[in-house]
Amino acid sequence: MEETEKYKSEILGLEKQMGIHFDCIAEKIEAESKRIDAIRAIDTGAIAIASEKVAAQAAVLATQVLASSESLRALVTNTNLAVVHQIEQVSTQLTDRITLLEKSKYENEGRSRISAPLLMMIASLIGGVVVFIIQKLIGS
Repeated sequence: MEETEKYKSEILGLEKQMGIHFDCIAEKIEAESKRIDAIRAIDTGAIAIASEKVAAQAAVLATQVLASSESLRALVTNTNLAVVHQIEQVSTQLTDRITLLEKSKYENEGRSRISAPLLMMIASLIGGVVVFIIQKLIGS
């Protein structure tokens, strides 16, 4: 019986050690679970902060893109108006020059038509006067 008691006492000792060991393991599991939960809470907070920062950056970027697109739109409009104005000026200048050239051409054509017969008439008149003068000088 002594041996049975001895075994019982050893078993009780082992059960006690196992109980202590299991309690220690349970404490470690609970501590690790709390540590992991704390890490998750920190990660969740960091994600929330990062998400807020991203949203704020997106809002700032959207504002900048809107302002940039508006200034580019205004720049394109102003450039368009300037180019249209320059084209109108060049067109007006070219039209004026063409009109002036056409007018000059028509005036020169009119002068050349009138001046050739007029010059012939003046030449014959002068020729007649010279002949008249020569006849008077010779006949006198």
